[in-house]
Amino acid sequence: MKPILFKDKYGNSYMYSFSRKKLCYLNRVVFELVNLYLSGYNFDSIFEKMNSKYSLSELNKAKKQLLFFENNSFLTDTNTHELSLITSDYIKQNISNVNVITFEVTQKCNLKCYYCTYGELYNNTENNHIRNLSFSKARGLIDYMFNNYNSKNNLSISRFLTIGFYGGEPLLNFRFIKKMVEYLNKIKINNVKIEYTMTTNALLLDKHLDFLVNNNFMLMISLDGDYNSSLYRVSKKGNKIYNKILLNIKKTKTKVSRIFQKQSCF
Repeated sequence: MKPILFKDKYGNSYMYSFSRKKLCYLNRVVFELVNLYLSGYNFDSIFEKMNSKYSLSELNKAKKQLLFFENNSFLTDTNTHELSLITSDYIKQNISNVNVITFEVTQKCNLKCYYCTYGELYNNTENNHIRNLSFSKARGLIDYMFNNYNSKNNLSISRFLTIGFYGGEPLLNFRFIKKMVEYLNKIKINNVKIEYTMTTNALLLDKHLDFLVNNNFMLMISLDGDYNSSLYRVSKKGNKIYNKILLNIKKTKTKVSRIFQKQSCF
């Protein structure tokens, strides 16, 4: 299959290469040149069509980019494979063998990072980052999944199920996490061991540490680097938060060292 050329609603131009499985941003000159090249035009014909719109320097730069794509197999017409009909049994079997479920606990965040896609630097109209996931909706999913785990369709050798909590900042909806963990701990499924993971910015970690440790949470704490590297991560009021996060990590390490020795990553 040939590469696909397209533009987004903001007018930005892209090419998706099936052979390289890469999405490439193209400037307007390269976009037009590649489009003509893929349509069968040679370089002489392309330059003749485009020389009234762009300078020779722009066209030569675009040609170099196209030759890079050509020489590195970005423009290769790959063979396509037809998919067979997906049956309901196939879907049930795959659902029954899922070993990771991740809940977007909340779309709320207690930071105001300058580079965030929902920040002031971006014209993102998807202003949905204020919602919490309801326990009743998530419980319906768990009940459905667990019924499948207990069925004959579960062929998995692994007897581990990972439940992840993600955000936003998941600890802003700690009530959901607590209810879900308590619910899951009561459910039994064919000797399957449940493991809990959470990605957090650690600002609220000290407030909920006992619960997380008692339920053997695997924690991933997000840090941009050292103090200077984290200057773009600020609180809602614009205050720097690196030292506060570091202090929370140190407090937690002092209080319960085993969670950091075995169950934390950065």
